[in-house]
Amino acid sequence: PNMADQWIQAQVKEANFEGGEVVATHLKNLEELHSKKLWHQLTVELEALLALPNWSQGDFLIRFYKNFLSTFQERLNPLKLSQFGITISKQLTDSDTTLEFLNNLICSVRNDAEARILLQCAVGSLRLQRKEVKMVKELLEETKETLDSLTGADSVVSASYYILSARYNKLIENAEAYYNDMLMYLSHIQADSLPQEEQASIAYDLSIAALVGESVYNFTELLVHPIFQSLKNTPNEWLGSFVQAFNIGDYPAFTKILAENRSAFNELDIFKRKENFLVEKIRILALMCNVFRLSSDKRTLTFSQVASIAHLDNVDLVEFLLIKSLSLKLIRAVIDQVDQTVAITWVAPRVLEMSQLGVMKTKLAEWQDKVEQMQNFMFSESPELLNN
Repeated sequence: PNMADQWIQAQVKEANFEGGEVVATHLKNLEELHSKKLWHQLTVELEALLALPNWSQGDFLIRFYKNFLSTFQERLNPLKLSQFGITISKQLTDSDTTLEFLNNLICSVRNDAEARILLQCAVGSLRLQRKEVKMVKELLEETKETLDSLTGADSVVSASYYILSARYNKLIENAEAYYNDMLMYLSHIQADSLPQEEQASIAYDLSIAALVGESVYNFTELLVHPIFQSLKNTPNEWLGSFVQAFNIGDYPAFTKILAENRSAFNELDIFKRKENFLVEKIRILALMCNVFRLSSDKRTLTFSQVASIAHLDNVDLVEFLLIKSLSLKLIRAVIDQVDQTVAITWVAPRVLEMSQLGVMKTKLAEWQDKVEQMQNFMFSESPELLNN
C-alpha cells in the first residue's frame, strides 16, 4: 500500500477513543475504496466520516487531510472537496492559518465557479469575524457577479452567499438588505434543520429589520415563513405581534403593544433611534391598508379623513404623510391643496394573507356586480348593439 493507505491503517489501529470504532469502520472503507480508485463511493464515505459528531475538538481532520485526502483531492468533485475543506478548516485554531488553508483550496478548485464561491464565502465569514469589513464588501461584490453568471447554482452555494451577505449587512446596519438576503438564505435551506435557538434568533433579527427597514412595507413573506413561529413562547413574542400589527396597519394595536413592552423596546438601541420613523411607518401602512379595502370609486378622501385613518392629530401633517407615501412609490395619487382632498388611484401591491384575501374576494364580487349592471344598462338602452 502507498503512504496514504499506510497512514489510514495506522489510524485504524489507534482509534481507541470514544466513538472510535465508528471512525475506524469508515477509515477501513476509505482505504479499500481508495485502493480500488472508486472516487464517487469514496466521496460518499468521506461525507459520512466528516458528518460524525467527533470533530468539535482535536486536530484529527487536519492530519487526515494532510496525509490522506490531499493526495487525491483533484480526483474529487470540486464542490464536495470545498465542503470537506470547510469542515476540516474548523479544526484550525488560528485564523491566519485557516485563511491560508482555505485560499490554497481556492487555488485547487479555481476552475469550478461553485466550489470557488463556497470557499470564498468561508473566507468572507472569517474576515467578517475579524471585522475586515472593506475586504468582505469587495469579496461579496466579486462572488455576486460570479453567482449571477451561473444558471441553477447549487442551493448550498447560494445559501452560503446570502448568509454571509446578511451577516455583513447586519454589521453595517443595512436593514433592508439584511431582510432581503436573510429571506433569500432561508429559501435555499430547510429552515427546520436549524437549531430552535438559531431559528428564534433569525426570526428576531428579521422582525427588527422588517420594522426599521426604510423601504420594507410588505411583511407577509416573513409572516408566512415557518421560522416566524419560533418567536412564540419566547420573551420576544411581543415582537411577532408588533410585526403583525404593522402588516395590517393597525395603529391602536401598535400603541398598545408598545405601551405594554416599553422596557423591551427601549433595550433595542435601533428602535429607540427609529421610534419616530416607526410611528410614521405604521401611519402610512394604516393609510395603505384602509385605501386597499375601498372600491376604486371611493378613493377620493378629504385631508380630515386621511388624518382620521392615519391617526394624525393635526390635518396640517396629512400632506407630508401623502408626499412621503408618494416618494416611496407606495401610492399614486393627485393631491388637491385647495379643496384639501386626495384622489388615490393606486396602492402598491402586497403579498396577501387570508384576511386580506377576504377583502379581495369582496372587491371582485363588487366589480362583477358593476359589470352586470353596466351590461343590463347597455342592453336596455341599445339592445340592437348587443343583438348584433
